[in-house]
Amino acid sequence: MLVFLSSFKLFSGDYFMNWKKNVLAKKIWRYSVDFGRPILANMLSGPVVLANSFPKSGTHLLTQILEPLGQIDFGNFISSTPSFSMKELSGNAHIKAINSLLPNEMSPAHMYYSEEYEVELKLRNIIHFFIFRDPRDVVVSDANYLANMNRWHKLHPYLKAAHDRYDLVIRGVETDKFYWPNIGERMARYNAWLNCEDVCAVRYEDLMGSKRGEELERMVEFYKTRVGASFNSANMVQRCIDSIDPARSHTFHKGSGNSWNSSLTRSNIELFESVAGQICSDWGYKTGL
Repeated sequence: MLVFLSSFKLFSGDYFMNWKKNVLAKKIWRYSVDFGRPILANMLSGPVVLANSFPKSGTHLLTQILEPLGQIDFGNFISSTPSFSMKELSGNAHIKAINSLLPNEMSPAHMYYSEEYEVELKLRNIIHFFIFRDPRDVVVSDANYLANMNRWHKLHPYLKAAHDRYDLVIRGVETDKFYWPNIGERMARYNAWLNCEDVCAVRYEDLMGSKRGEELERMVEFYKTRVGASFNSANMVQRCIDSIDPARSHTFHKGSGNSWNSSLTRSNIELFESVAGQICSDWGYKTGL
């Protein structure tokens, strides 16, 4: 418990604003909190927020936007396929992860859809936001991240050695050693979250463009309705806007939309269309060469 208390003091100061950019700091914070979770569970109160996302779709943008709502990011991250192993967690492991969330915690996640997970999140009254992005931009972002930014990731050596990194991200890797299928199959694992009544699904491009204010207002009202809060919505929307700071994200590269137009070759696009064209269209993105 002393480890947790000393870590809390460290992260409660100005350093707290930048801890996500330091791998060691992230580990210290997360494992210190994990050590103290049984005690904290009886000390804290408040709604739990899940900031779920399709990988490389704006996870850090979403968590920054949600910060002013008041939940605490304890460094936890629920991933259906953890980056170190890329092996899919069992259903029981998912449920355990959901149930371990502390009162008033905000946890980022890359959580696949399952009716079982949907029911569990609803039973715990967890406020669930899900962010998604044009998957062709995801291809570009994922290739850069896996090849250049995270050398501890299971897929790093594959991307580092690939002749065509975009092709590999689209095609995936067929192996019994881990789970990373083609991008169409990966998208399908998240697809149902977009239409769940108890999920506020938001498009990355809307949060980065002219619809930002409108979308943030919708997100704030979604939160207020589910927790019965009575704060001023307009003030909260402005606070959410002010909290956006790409420099605080260790994975931030460009953050622009439609980068795939100038990055993907015709061959890349044809491959993408063959494995993910239909689901990309279902997500509301215009497809075709």
